Amino acid sequence: MIRQLKECLKANMYNEAVYLVRFLSDLVNCHVIAAPSMVAMFENFVSVTQEEDVPQVRCDWYVFAFLSSLPWVGKELYEKKDAEMDRILSQTESYLKRRQKIHVPMLQVWSADKPHPQEEYLDCLWAQIQKLKKDRWQERHILRPYLAFDSILCEALQHNLPPFTPPPHTEDSVYPMPRVLFRMFDYTDDPEGPVMPGSHSVERFVIEENLHCIIKSHWKERKTCAAQLLSYPGNNKIPLNYHIVEVVFAELFQLPVPPHIEVMYTTLLIELCKLQPGSLPQVLAQATEMLYMRLDTMNTTCIDRFMNWFSHHLSNFQFRWSWEDWSDCLTHDLDKPKPKFVREVLEKCMRLSYHQRIIDIVPATFSVLSPANPSCIYKYGDESNKSLPGYTVALCLTIAIKNKTSNDEIFGILKDVPNPNQDDDDASRLPNLVEWSSPATSEQASPDVRMPSTVEALQAARDVMTMPVPGALPLSASCSRGKPPLGSPQSPPAQHRSRERSRRYSLSSNCSGRSPPGSSSTPTRLSGWVASDQDSRHCSMPRSNYRWDRGRPHQRFSSLRGYRSRSQHGH
Repeated sequence: MIRQLKECLKANMYNEAVYLVRFLSDLVNCHVIAAPSMVAMFENFVSVTQEEDVPQVRCDWYVFAFLSSLPWVGKELYEKKDAEMDRILSQTESYLKRRQKIHVPMLQVWSADKPHPQEEYLDCLWAQIQKLKKDRWQERHILRPYLAFDSILCEALQHNLPPFTPPPHTEDSVYPMPRVLFRMFDYTDDPEGPVMPGSHSVERFVIEENLHCIIKSHWKERKTCAAQLLSYPGNNKIPLNYHIVEVVFAELFQLPVPPHIEVMYTTLLIELCKLQPGSLPQVLAQATEMLYMRLDTMNTTCIDRFMNWFSHHLSNFQFRWSWEDWSDCLTHDLDKPKPKFVREVLEKCMRLSYHQRIIDIVPATFSVLSPANPSCIYKYGDESNKSLPGYTVALCLTIAIKNKTSNDEIFGILKDVPNPNQDDDDASRLPNLVEWSSPATSEQASPDVRMPSTVEALQAARDVMTMPVPGALPLSASCSRGKPPLGSPQSPPAQHRSRERSRRYSLSSNCSGRSPPGSSSTPTRLSGWVASDQDSRHCSMPRSNYRWDRGRPHQRFSSLRGYRSRSQHGH
């Protein structure tokens, strides 16, 4: 195992190396490894802080590996090697006092330390270890199944670890970045349930480490991840929902980048709300309110992530929210964080729905922050523009499309039109398709579904096409005429809709929860969030993540991060 530890360090696998160190530490409790050899290894860890011309993050990791193992083995080592442990802790304290912390302001989610200080991770861990030492190394949240066999294990033959020398620093070494701990809740936020451990309690560290480990292990399967989080051992002793929400937001707001793709945290929280509909939505609503109240001191990047998550989450719960509680933003300057946050959330919600839906759910007093009604500018729709090049082509093409002419006949019309410059009619083709599909809000009426080969052939006209779309709505969204949503009489037949939905909504790993407008299901109010009977039938991936790629329509779903606002490209 020591050889494997060295290989992990040489391969820059520092997370795996931390788990190996903790496992070796716990083997001391099982009387498999002798305590003196473990103390010797920790001495070598802390000796790295005396090296010269090495980056600070190298020293940070070895100190973190040592301190983070003490909740597991600190009591055993202090009972047998107290003098040596005091010397190691003294060296650690000396290093922590002289290390630089210029990175802290850049990594803090909030610039203010009230109501919860945003501490640097090593400083907080040191305070937790100091409190653990003061409490005689007693903790209550680490599972120790070997205690049931202590009478047998105490007679086992103990082994000494081979000497461990930390691998030297090289140019290829990439160490974990420093962090600033995210704190949102304390014991006052849940007065009725179990008491939340304090920020300097080692139990808080152990719980958060275990929850982070669960997310890291199961982040690709949101259902499994949510189930594992909610089945955390000892959940009746702690306010588990508060810990889970805090840990998820801590990863989402981690700077400079979160550990995983941002949409994963949205789908995970949606799944958690489904599994715990009676309690977790209330905690999530409480967290949202707290984040909103602290927008003035929040990092701009984190505000943007908060905005993306909140709008996406609302789209999966029928856009229900107590907007009146945020009416204080109407009294602020529109350039302040709170009004800008509400305005951009509503704009993103409109992209995930349609304009009239957002107007209906928001109080009239929020009209100043409501998004403008997007409209398509179709220059060939006005008879006064008959002199425009391509007007005749556009008229013929529009009539052919409305009559559901085949693709071959449409290309025949285009080939029969004289075009000496080879450029005028290119700018009139795709706008006709968009204008024809703009009254419909269903995905099935969009031209890329009805005539994929035609759209594919006309993709080359994108660079010469000039058709700005205010609001940057996807092609399938409602445009200027405000037609009814999916399920209306103007939509394609139900059989066609279900067939297209099953084909296009094939990303099962992102499916959860959005009930369409006009749904007949009776929602259940859950303190600001509403869960519908049809939640599991609709994909939770926002349309703002769709991508307009060349090729078949289903290829648009090839990337969750590939969406670019069509207003930037003029279509």
